[in-house]
Amino acid sequence: MKFSKIIIALLFFISCHDTVKPVDQCVDRINLTFVPCAGYVNVSANQCVIKEARVAFSTGYEHEKYVYFYDGTDYYKIDRYDRPYDADYPDSPNATIRFSYEQGRIKEVIYASNATPNSYLQTTYAFLDTEVRIQVFHIVDGVSTQQLDDSGQLYLSNPKDSIYHYVGPHVADIFQDQYLGEYKAGNRVRFGVPASDGNCQLYDIKWRFIVKSYFDNLANVLRDYAVRYPFQGGNGLPAYYDQFWLANNANNTIAIVNDNGAKLESSQDCWTFLVNSSQQLWLKKFVTSGGEITYIYDCE
Repeated sequence: MKFSKIIIALLFFISCHDTVKPVDQCVDRINLTFVPCAGYVNVSANQCVIKEARVAFSTGYEHEKYVYFYDGTDYYKIDRYDRPYDADYPDSPNATIRFSYEQGRIKEVIYASNATPNSYLQTTYAFLDTEVRIQVFHIVDGVSTQQLDDSGQLYLSNPKDSIYHYVGPHVADIFQDQYLGEYKAGNRVRFGVPASDGNCQLYDIKWRFIVKSYFDNLANVLRDYAVRYPFQGGNGLPAYYDQFWLANNANNTIAIVNDNGAKLESSQDCWTFLVNSSQQLWLKKFVTSGGEITYIYDCE
């Protein structure tokens, strides 16, 4: 009888012990929801090629135009036109951007400004196992005079649902040498940086997740680097949209939540897609709080 009581007490202790689990300080605690903001324009074509992309501020003032050139496989050149305030676009482009590819992925971008015809910027991209390495050089009279950047970004071909630790030579968007990226269903849903006040402890480092992203269930329309090229800093569009981690996502971002430790700040994106009978998608228009971009296609 005494032995039975000991067994029962032991089982009760084990049962209670199993129900008391340590709190995972790295778990996602942002429970916001967002409804996709999207519109669709039906087209009958099997292929749609971009002719132009036009960028406007949130006020509606259009200030940039990108004219695309396509060789049947890739976009190999873009002419960029800057529109002065209360004036029309110039007759000649302000800059010409040329793209080179290798195995279907961007390899090199040459940015040449008409204001400095004897020089240009050369950006090279090397895709490694889990990252893309980015180097930028200033070329004058055909000679490299200065290396302006040597950075990297986490790039995963088929990410599993997990938190990935990236350590690079220099992280282009946050100027730190490491960060965390949490992936779910093929999308980077959270982004974390080292922080002395962080609650998440991994790799002997304290981390704080500062960004959470929300996605639709549609195929990512920004995988092509040339398509997302107009998403550059300073034009009213989110600059991070031209980065490779975003191109690597399975779906399209519909909202971003920034956590600065004191409060949450959210922004939502609206998309308009061209869609054909096979459910192929092309980006027609993207609108966010700072501005918008509209693409003009040959199939419209």
